[in-house]
Amino acid sequence: MRRKASQQGIGDAAPTADDRAFVQVVARAFDVMRCFEGAGAELGNQDISRRTGLPPSTVSRLTYTLTRIGHLSYRPDLQRYRVGAGAVALSSALLHGMDLRRLVRPVMQDLAEQVPGTVGLTVRDRGDMVYAEYARSAGTVGLYSVVGSRISLALSAAGRAHAAGLEPEARAALLRDLRAAAPGPAARLEQWLVGGVPQLRRCGCITSCGDWSPHINGIAMPIPMPWPRTPDGAGFVLGIGVLASVFDAARLHAEAAPLLLTAGAQVSALLNVLPDALPNPPTPNHEAPPP
Repeated sequence: MRRKASQQGIGDAAPTADDRAFVQVVARAFDVMRCFEGAGAELGNQDISRRTGLPPSTVSRLTYTLTRIGHLSYRPDLQRYRVGAGAVALSSALLHGMDLRRLVRPVMQDLAEQVPGTVGLTVRDRGDMVYAEYARSAGTVGLYSVVGSRISLALSAAGRAHAAGLEPEARAALLRDLRAAAPGPAARLEQWLVGGVPQLRRCGCITSCGDWSPHINGIAMPIPMPWPRTPDGAGFVLGIGVLASVFDAARLHAEAAPLLLTAGAQVSALLNVLPDALPNPPTPNHEAPPP
């Protein structure tokens, strides 16, 4: 059974047979935890097996272990699992430790009110973009998400801004992995990039209209990192989602783009004074850690 794109390590170097430092069971445990998306998500072992492509017996052992250490909670009446207190505490500690979220929130909220629309600060996780922070204007209708929500890298404005901002070699690797896991979205992303990469270079941001949802158009920009640029493009993307019936591509460029670029510069300045809040930049080599 084929795994979901987000479970297959899209954009990550796949472990090779001679990679003795790679612990497969740890990777599989994180694959299981990634299945629990959205508030109150409850899944049985069969659900998790279908989502990850892992054998049911393997899933059963993983969910048992994750329950024993508190990262999952089991409901015997439903024979289903949900995220446990251990995982919540771990993620809460991480998010509360990110002073960046507290500082960028006013910038994002102001941007959301000016457009008006929804604003997301996202970071890549394999084949998805994950919301690290989120803001929306009071009058926005039909657009809603929460911190931790995932959206398609291949089809969303945020994901496309990320892909367009990669170095050519890293972009080619991303497309190669995505083709193997999700050929349809990969083909659409590749076709979009023909015009999207020049658009990013020319304008500093990109637009993506109707691909993630026929009712939603988006505009996004990668946020420059304070460390020297790395080929795999570690970092955030700032984006705006709007109703397609209100904003077409021309209006996005005319009205939303200047506001986005200004907000992006503000967020970038905050990143430069908060290096400890950022995703760790990749090390210059991939040597295995000492045993």
